Amino acid sequence: MESFRKLFKDPSNTNIANTLPAISGSCALLSLYNSTNSILKVAVTGDSRALICGLDSKGNWTVNSLSTDQTGDNLDEVQRIRKEHPGEPRVVRNGRILGSLQPSRAFGDYRYKVKEVDGKPLSDLPEVAKLYFRKEPRDFKTPPYVTAEPVISSAKIGEDTKFMVMGSDGLFELLTNEEIASLVIRWMDKNLSIPTTLNADPGKLPKVIDISDDKEAQRPAFRYKDDKPSSSSTSTSEYLIEDKNVATHLIRNALSAGGRKEYVSALVSIPSPMSRRYRDDLTVTVAFFGDSGTPLNVSNATSIVMNPEATTKPKPRL
Repeated sequence: MESFRKLFKDPSNTNIANTLPAISGSCALLSLYNSTNSILKVAVTGDSRALICGLDSKGNWTVNSLSTDQTGDNLDEVQRIRKEHPGEPRVVRNGRILGSLQPSRAFGDYRYKVKEVDGKPLSDLPEVAKLYFRKEPRDFKTPPYVTAEPVISSAKIGEDTKFMVMGSDGLFELLTNEEIASLVIRWMDKNLSIPTTLNADPGKLPKVIDISDDKEAQRPAFRYKDDKPSSSSTSTSEYLIEDKNVATHLIRNALSAGGRKEYVSALVSIPSPMSRRYRDDLTVTVAFFGDSGTPLNVSNATSIVMNPEATTKPKPRL
């Protein structure tokens, strides 16, 4: 709010730049692991997601989502917003807040939170400043409609919990929870020299059981399907495995539509901002639990060691 106050007093380029984080929107996902009691805490604001994967008592691979997507399709979120804004039946429509924004929680996105500053409507901002501001959404009556307050969950990490995947919504729009876990398992097979599955067909992903509470709601609403045979050399496999970095491995496969290299090449070659029309942002982090056979070969669990094969070297600045 202080940035907006300064903007009313002085619409300088500096003050305009200071309001940009409030104008744009961002989701957030944070995890904290307590090694003394093996408790993992996950805080989410928006529609990013955290998955943990491990083995059950029968030796089956399972995946569990520790977060729930906070969107206009989440019935709990819809009920919360309607309760906060009684008498506004159009507050959530078509799965979007005020018919426009999909995440129901986010940082920034001022136009769903701020109508006026110290009694001054944002429409009274100087013209030079209003160039950077979008028109308020329809039915904008009792803001804020969107909050940045996170939802926090906890999980006990046992010996059979093997890894965690944290990703932005762009990953989960293209892959199911099971596929993501299976791809990490296949990556472990190749890069950690630890047999993780007895699947006889190396071209297929191993079976993983999704035990998430809301697993059906978390499945991608749209999946690309191509019945034509692929012209690439990966036509006998439903995944790609080329990367030393497991997060890059997931992103590559998310863009491959089932192991097609040509799709990856086409999608990553589209320059910004045009690329936004064809693919969402893809941010992924993978963390492994335990120190036996980890990709970094860490002998001391308290050490932080760089993996040179999966790290981009810093470039000198002139």
